Amino acid sequence: MAEIARNRLTFALFLAPCVIAVLAHQPGLDNGFTNWDDPMYLLGNELTQDPLAQGVGGLLRTESIGYPVPATVLVYAAERELFEAGGRFGLDPAGFHGVSLALHALAALLLAVVAFRLGASLLGAVAAASLFAAHPLTVEPVAWVTGQKDLLAATFALAALAIRAGPRGQRTAASIACAGFAILAMASKPSAVALPALIVGIDLALERNVTRRGAVALYGVLGVLAAAVIGLSLLGHEAQGVSPTGSVGLSSLGDAAWTYTLQLGHVAWPSGLVARYFAPTGTTYAIMVVAGVLLAPLTVLAAWIAWRRGAHAVAFGVGAALVAYLPTSGLLPLPRGPADSYMYLPLALAGVAVARSVGRGLDLTSSVERGALALILALLVSLSAVASRGQATMWRDSPTLWSELVVANPDEPRALMRVGDAYLFEQQPGQAVLIFEDLERRFPEFVNARGGHADALMLAGRDVDAERVYAQAARAPGGGQQRDAYAFFLVSHAAVAPTDRDLARDCLRAVAGELAERGKRPTSLARAADLLEGYGDADLAAKLRARRDAVLQRRR
Repeated sequence: MAEIARNRLTFALFLAPCVIAVLAHQPGLDNGFTNWDDPMYLLGNELTQDPLAQGVGGLLRTESIGYPVPATVLVYAAERELFEAGGRFGLDPAGFHGVSLALHALAALLLAVVAFRLGASLLGAVAAASLFAAHPLTVEPVAWVTGQKDLLAATFALAALAIRAGPRGQRTAASIACAGFAILAMASKPSAVALPALIVGIDLALERNVTRRGAVALYGVLGVLAAAVIGLSLLGHEAQGVSPTGSVGLSSLGDAAWTYTLQLGHVAWPSGLVARYFAPTGTTYAIMVVAGVLLAPLTVLAAWIAWRRGAHAVAFGVGAALVAYLPTSGLLPLPRGPADSYMYLPLALAGVAVARSVGRGLDLTSSVERGALALILALLVSLSAVASRGQATMWRDSPTLWSELVVANPDEPRALMRVGDAYLFEQQPGQAVLIFEDLERRFPEFVNARGGHADALMLAGRDVDAERVYAQAARAPGGGQQRDAYAFFLVSHAAVAPTDRDLARDCLRAVAGELAERGKRPTSLARAADLLEGYGDADLAAKLRARRDAVLQRRR
């Protein structure tokens, strides 16, 4: 009977982090979709409706996203089937948020298992997992639908590590299962390419022979797959016009340093969390760079000292967190900025070190000291859970999300632009126009938002004003995309005369080839042909009319 009671208590303790995760993040179930990557990853991604729309190769590469996330896409596709609704997007966001919450609870449970198998006491493992479950840094990936890629990658990664850390982790069946989960993690988000090194770290922490044939084979297979994922990510960025080599240099090292300082600060004191962080300027930036340059080697030193003293689990937790953070640190040739979601897996792995350290504290001989430590831990978990519940509501909808960014960055025009874009996403063009007008009054030199302003005016039915702003956006330096938008506005709004004929002619010429090849609206094709013919481009006009006739012929 005593053994049964002990097993039940163990089971209940392991479930505690799951319960805490649900309590801390439950408000996020009421959140909707946001314009922060949800359209690209889910709402407008054809692969989530038909994963094989671009063939098997297209699914494996997912080039429209910029890096390979086939496992995430397949999960989204399954969720689309499960959570169909009659709303604006035909999907019920509550279902997606429910899956995210379940993944977070599972990740917290797996963290406790990994820590326990690496030598932490049961209470220490549960305490660390509970702190992770309630930590406000975990809110972004849980409350944001696009954050599922981080949750999936971390959950699969922790599953792989839990299997490897088990007493039979080096057996063939366990190695195959470990490899399978590791592959799923890397297919969920490329930042999981650190997994081969983490699996080696598990074996070292458990003092296993890392040169045995089976271990070397596992490391080699996963290393090759990690290299392939990195290569596909670099190619995906190139395809989107982002040069990986252009993101490496002294400036990138400085950005990585201040980012490291920022995110370590958020781990210790998670306040002022928003959806995006802008680099500080002047003295603040310099101080944060210097701090980051000092903190990174100190982190490595801490892991080395722990290892030398025989605290292998602590060393693994600290070192693994640093290694898992490396792919998103900005040091690798991929453009990255700081984000709370980047800290999800590193924070979980750091929990292993916390579990081992806290476990030793809970094993103190003095009941008074044990009680004081338990009380402190309970207070930290409670305060973190309360903070997370409030943080989750920030992701309620797009305007709320970006308004918080403006509060944190009142003098940053990009923050206010996000609010305007948010109202466009929520189909409130009148409110968006007010935001963009305020933006132009306060920051007249900031031209990046003029395209959004023009879109808002058009959707609000103010076509004449929209034409004026579209033209302003097209004239701005680097406004190639806005020039295309201006041209397509002109061909779809026949009642609006262009205020700048030369600009209109140049923009129409730039899109004429695309219209002649892929145009589908006969009225727009005819409008473009009439305008170009009026500008003396009879040949282009003829091609567009030929395309219009072909479209009409197919419709008959």
